[in-house]
Amino acid sequence: MKSAHFIIESRQELTAFQQKVIIAIIANLDLGKNTRSLSFKARSLMEGIEPKMTYDDLRQETLILVGKVYEIEEKDRLLQISILESVEFIKGQGVIKILISKELLPYLLSIKQSYRLKTLKHLINFRSKFSVKIYLILEENPEKTIEVNELRSLLNISNQYKDYATFKTRIILQAQKELHLTDLAFTFQEIKESRRITKIAFKVQPLSQLYLSNAQNQLSKKIDYLSSQKRQDLIRHTGILS
Repeated sequence: MKSAHFIIESRQELTAFQQKVIIAIIANLDLGKNTRSLSFKARSLMEGIEPKMTYDDLRQETLILVGKVYEIEEKDRLLQISILESVEFIKGQGVIKILISKELLPYLLSIKQSYRLKTLKHLINFRSKFSVKIYLILEENPEKTIEVNELRSLLNISNQYKDYATFKTRIILQAQKELHLTDLAFTFQEIKESRRITKIAFKVQPLSQLYLSNAQNQLSKKIDYLSSQKRQDLIRHTGILS
């Protein structure tokens, strides 16, 4: 089987939009056909991306994506290849036609086989590109202890967020927030060595077992209260008791 992890393991930086395009491509591939051409509504690809994109932004993003080269290392060879062979904008229709590189198609189909559609849909909706990678890491290993430096390397941010507090807020807590309603909602424990946090132990847990913050508890109580009020109104207006 072709390697299904080259996107996760790649050291290439991808913007949230570019990552969304790649995942949308994988989600729409047909395993029964070797179709390399896909069409998307431009609006659907830009939806949920912040700040909001203009046509010029879209044009620039796809131009960069066409030139983005991945390295896929296998036992007997090293492949350097761009994901997209071409991108065509159909003027007046808001449609983008994407042609996938022929050599890369088997790898993308392998990813399609390796990850459930539900997983890919979650990935498309994430706003943080780091949340996408953490999702894929946990999907492969629901209980994973990883060194902070190794995680930085996997996320390709070895030279960013050097302060751990910032790293935790921008990367770990943001991913936890985005994954909290998916099948890979997680908790984590910080492991110290000589008073310094060196490792993070991730653990995927059922939603029912996750600790709720004060804000979440307040929201839950508010929902229960509103549901109770709605039920009382129904009883008063209809006389139904149930």
